[in-house]
Formats: sequence, structure tokens, C-alpha cells
Amino acid sequence: MSLLLAGIAVLFSACGVEEKPQLAVPKTVVPESPSPSPSPTLEPAKVLSVCMGQEPSSLFLYGDDSSAADIIRQAIYDGPIDTVNFTHTPVILVEIPSRENNGVLIEGVEVDPGELFVDPSGHLTFLTEGVKYRPSGCFAVDCVEIYEGQGSVTMDQVTLRYQLQPAVTWSDGEPLTPEDSLFSYQVAKDLYGEFGPPKVRYVDTYQVVSESEVAWKGIPGYQGFPNYADFFFSPLPEHRWPDITSSQLLTEEQARRFPIGWGPFVVQEWIPAERITFTKNERYFRSGEGLPYYDALVFRFPDDVDEALNAILAGECEMVVEFPGFVDDLAALQEEEREGSLNIVSIYGGAWEQVVFGIQPLDERGSLFKDKKVRQAVAMCVNREKIAAAMPQASHVANSYYPPGHPFYNEEISIYEYDPREAAALLEEAGWEDHDQNPDTPLQAQKVKSVEEGTPFQFQLLIAPTSKSLMVADLIQKDLEECSIDVQIESLPPQELLAPGPGGPVFGRDFDAAQFAWTPGRFQLCSLFLSSNIPGYSPEYPMGWGGSNASGYTNEAFDTACQESLHLLPDLETTQEARKQAQIIFAEDLPALPLYFRRNVFLFDPALGDIEDGFFTPLWNLEALP
Repeated sequence: MSLLLAGIAVLFSACGVEEKPQLAVPKTVVPESPSPSPSPTLEPAKVLSVCMGQEPSSLFLYGDDSSAADIIRQAIYDGPIDTVNFTHTPVILVEIPSRENNGVLIEGVEVDPGELFVDPSGHLTFLTEGVKYRPSGCFAVDCVEIYEGQGSVTMDQVTLRYQLQPAVTWSDGEPLTPEDSLFSYQVAKDLYGEFGPPKVRYVDTYQVVSESEVAWKGIPGYQGFPNYADFFFSPLPEHRWPDITSSQLLTEEQARRFPIGWGPFVVQEWIPAERITFTKNERYFRSGEGLPYYDALVFRFPDDVDEALNAILAGECEMVVEFPGFVDDLAALQEEEREGSLNIVSIYGGAWEQVVFGIQPLDERGSLFKDKKVRQAVAMCVNREKIAAAMPQASHVANSYYPPGHPFYNEEISIYEYDPREAAALLEEAGWEDHDQNPDTPLQAQKVKSVEEGTPFQFQLLIAPTSKSLMVADLIQKDLEECSIDVQIESLPPQELLAPGPGGPVFGRDFDAAQFAWTPGRFQLCSLFLSSNIPGYSPEYPMGWGGSNASGYTNEAFDTACQESLHLLPDLETTQEARKQAQIIFAEDLPALPLYFRRNVFLFDPALGDIEDGFFTPLWNLEALP
């Protein structure tokens, strides 16, 4: 019996979870008989208790970028922009900038020789002879020009304008102003420098333009916005820290442990390794709607999944989040859900599990996977539906680097259903033959380009030594045996498997195939397979050993489509078409075989109502939870 099942069995035994604190709020009670002055009495406050599997190190906006910190900060800051199922909704902004609402402005500006600009590949560079640039009005790859020293040139400069909602105040009563967003930008710039996120790295100016607006202006040439929502700087209360440097804010006690915001709750107490307690923000700008519903909020930090599970089943926590181990015992949790003890929500976890093919090894030896027909055949030999069904952490079978339901996902890409017969025909077409008419022996190469005649189709699949990776690899191995392909599984410690080249086998491009996951964050996964990102010795390979394209895959049409999708304005028809085209080419060429997207789960009390599966930060709408 797993620890999780054992935890269910001992539900009502002493589980070590501290009793939920009972806060009290005064309430006037009208007596049954007249009285000169009614007496105030106390009743227990409505408290939402959340068990978390990780305690953040800081609640300061730029002090901790963990998912645990992001979840807890939902209580302090409402928004400023909510992202649910890949859709951005403004909270303290009037609207998200767009070209339609005139929040995105494009103007031509003169760039002089030697001045900084952003080239068509998204690199910060200086205007010198021989560099590529995008002249004003150029919104494609084919209009890029090479600077020939002709003096100043005109490039486009993009400005994004963000208007704040009126009457939003900090929890101490001070009005929230555009200057607070400007202060946040100044802090971020001080802390991140040139290595910050795009909104810091590509900014020319960030300015207050009216009593309710700030404007982000990019360095000339920059168009590569993932979206327009991400370039607003979430406000920080300058009035609270007038004499504290940006670096001091990382360790300053009030900023790190008791930051103020405009959201539904205020930090009241933080007992390390035990709990963080919040009380209702009486100045919350949505209080007129009767929000938040709860008077207090408590984040608890149980020692393990068993303690957390016992807490929710005993009613001591209404939610349990940030416990990745729950997906491993999903069947037991689903039984509790059927009995009505709890509800389970799946959240798209972002990680993309795949098998990368060694298409172009660094030593230029022959590759079994050089022909895309072979890679397509392998895709049809592998029953990915079965793999996803066997892996509790799998949310969707992956056919692209975007998940189904993502607004960028292209429904028209090639999809490789499990079909060993069709795979066998494709392998034969590629020159792999059943030389002895024995399906139990590997196919042999017959006139396969770059592979010696008679070479058996057998290869090594590199994985990390985890039970999940081994389970997936075993299923792949069995499926490929049915296609007369011999797979040898070798596990290596992650720090060795994914070490930089030339020592690491994957990024040193010294492997047949490797199974691992990418966690994209906010960048687009097509960039991982650009030919400019192939790792290798510099200067032949521009990224050196920092390149991500371990497969060595090259395709000029893919490079063009991916670069357009990355470095042109996100809402252009050209950009949208480029995203689709890049996915079509990727699905045709298959430098990597997508397996599935990972998911996380959290648990909640059925009394909280229905919470649907999707892509969001848990508790993004905690102010409205019943």
C-alpha cells in the first residue's frame, strides 16, 4: 500500500495537522426584547484554508518566481491581468492593448549609425555595416534589408499604452497610480539588468503619460511580443519604500514577508514552516460586490502528501495545491472523488514530453533517423494514446509543441495514429527491409542513404533513471519490437544526460534518441528546433554549447516560419500564418516525437462548487470562491 493509500486508511487518526484557527468578527445581534443598547457578540469568521506542498521564500514581487509564490500572491494582488485557458483578462487595467483599441502604436523613427536596435532575429545589436534590419513598414522576412552604411535609416518603434482602472487603492488606503507601475519597472530594471524578461530587455522607455496611463516603448526594431499583456509592470507601493534600494527590497522584512497590495487579502502573520495567515482587505476595490467571500485565508504547509490528504478529508483544508506526488496515486484520489469526499482539478502543467531523434550527430556518423519517413514510421509504431493513458501525469497526447485548446494550435497538422502496418510500408519505402522474413529480428538497411548496407535497425534510447521515464521507455520499446526495431534503453543521471556539450550526450549530439521534457515557460517551443540553435563548436554553431536543437535538425522553411512567428507583431495575419506553417513543417519532419503534455492536479472541497480543468494558476479567482 502506498503512503497515500495508507493516509486514506488512517483518515480519522491523529494526522498531525494543526487545528484550523477560528478567527472572530464582531456582529451586532438584535435582542428578542427591547434593550437600551444592543451588545456586540462574536461569531466565527469564514476562513478558507489551503494546504500547500511548498513554502515560498519571499512574497516580494521580484523575490521568488516559484509557482507557490505566484499562488499566494493571488491573495495580495488581484491580477493585474488574469490568464485562464490562454486568454488574458484585465483586472486593474481598463483593457489589454491592441492595434484595434489604439493601445498599440507603431511609428517610424530614425536610427543613426552606431545606435542600438533589435535585428530581425530578435538580437540587440548596433547599426553597423553588414547587419540586417527591418525598415519601417516591414512585417515579414522577405523585406529585411542589409545596412550598407548609408547614414540613418527608418525603423518601426512600438509603444504599448496601459490605462489603470479608477478608484483602486492599496490596502493601506493610498491610491494606486501609474507612478507605482513606473516604480516597479525601475526596481525590475535594477534587479534584472540586461538579463531580464523581454519587457525589461527590450524596453527603450517606460513612462507615465497621464494620471491614469503608463506606456512601454520598445527599442527600435522590436516586434517579438509573445502577447501584449506581459509588458505591463505590476505596481509596487513606492510610498512604502521611499528610501530603500532595489537590492535591499529582496531582503527587507516588510517587503519580503508582509508586502501590501490591492487584492482581497492582507498578510497578517507568517510562521515559517507552519502557516501564513491573511485577513480581509477592507479597502478591496471589489468589496461593493460582496467580495471577498471569506474573512480570512490561511496557507498551511503540511510535511507530506499524506498529511495534506488527511487534512482535506477531515475538513481542515478546503484546497490542497503544489503536491506533484498526487498524480502518482490518482486512482485512489478518484475513488475518493466518486464517494464525494473531494474534487480533483487537472491543470495544464506546461511540460512537453518527447523523444528527440539524433538526426545530425556531431561526429557526422550515419544516423538511422536522417530520413523523415523513418521518423514518421516510428511515430506510427508508437501507441501514444496507450502511453498517455498509462501515465497519470499525462494531460493530452501531444501532436505538436502546442497543446489542443491553445489558440496557436493548428488543427490541420499531420497526426500519426498508431498504425504498425502503415509504418512497415513506410519503412520498406525508406529502404529498411525484413531480410529474413522473421518479425522477431530487426529490419536491415538496404540502400538507406548514409547507413551502411546490412545495418540492423537497432538504437539506444537515453532516459533519466525515474520510474516514469522507464515506464514510457518500456512501452516504446515493446511497440517498436512489433515493427521489428530493436531498442536498447540506457538511463543516465539527469545532470549527465542533459549536461552541456561536448561532454553531455544529448547536447553534445552524441546519441541515437533521447526521451526528456521541455518546460517552455513563456517562450515558443518552435525556437528549440531552429538551425541557429544547433549546439556545437563556435563559430560554426553560433549558439556554441548553449544551443537547444540537440537533434541537429535543419529546414530553411521551418526556420523562416518560426522566426516570423517569434519576431513579428503577434496579431498580424503574417504572424498567425507563420505559426501555423511552422507547426505543419514540424509535424511533417518530426525532429522529435511528441508524446504528451504533463499535468498537475489540486484537490478541493466539493462545497467550493465546480472548478473546471484548464490552464490557470490555482486560486486565480479566490476572491470569488463561495
